[in-house]
Amino acid sequence: MVSSDEVVKLVESFSLTERLLIVEEILKSIRKEKLEVERGEDARPGILALAGIISDNEAESWHEAIDEARKIDIHEW
Repeated sequence: MVSSDEVVKLVESFSLTERLLIVEEILKSIRKEKLEVERGEDARPGILALAGIISDNEAESWHEAIDEARKIDIHEW
């Protein structure tokens, strides 16, 4: 990981215009994160965000695979 001092020294090597653009992008990112927090949004998708991603047939295949994986063969132990 880069220290904040290293980042500052790197940024100081750019022209004033480039530094302003960097600061502007950082502020945009901070504003976006702040809005997401205020709205209660999480960076990870909620379970409802995943709804409809797979078809019913695919879901049934996954369900069958999970059921199969949960079976225990008493002779295998």
